[in-house]
Amino acid sequence: MAISILLTLTAVPATAQSGEQRIEFRPEGDAGPPIVLSFQGELYDESHWFSQLEGRGGLGAAEAFVIRVVNTGRDGEPEDVVALWSPEDEAEIRASVSDASLWQRNQLMSQQMADSALRAKVRYGPYTLMFVQHSADTFEDFVNVYPLLERDGRFYLTAALKADPLYRFFVQYYSSQLVIDRPE
Repeated sequence: MAISILLTLTAVPATAQSGEQRIEFRPEGDAGPPIVLSFQGELYDESHWFSQLEGRGGLGAAEAFVIRVVNTGRDGEPEDVVALWSPEDEAEIRASVSDASLWQRNQLMSQQMADSALRAKVRYGPYTLMFVQHSADTFEDFVNVYPLLERDGRFYLTAALKADPLYRFFVQYYSSQLVIDRPE
């Protein structure tokens, strides 16, 4: 059985307050009552490509941090990447980035990205989920989710949600709705 998804979102600027966003799920072709998932978050408009944000002020701390994460993945060293993660995750991430072959493949893919765009920010308990679209000429655009945890006024990447079934479900369906065309 196929499921139809209706995404009810309102584009808001990066500086806007949180708003309620809704996703409706219903059987394909059915007009009956849907299952409704609502959440607090922001949907960024098409002007949030990193190349358009350079030198532009007004970004929030989470937005600035996730741009730093993407840039570090492309241009940084393994220890720079480890420093972006929560203390609880550092050992696991350090082991992952110490695999030279995997590190080189990830960095090469990051370097092939022509641009990236902030697409959405979602609040999920103590976490902030940053949805970022990556675009390149060598592969199909995709949206990656960066789960963040804020502690003592500082953001960290976190792996705390990797086993959370609602997180995995939500990310899978919401990410597919967020891809936009890259400006020429």
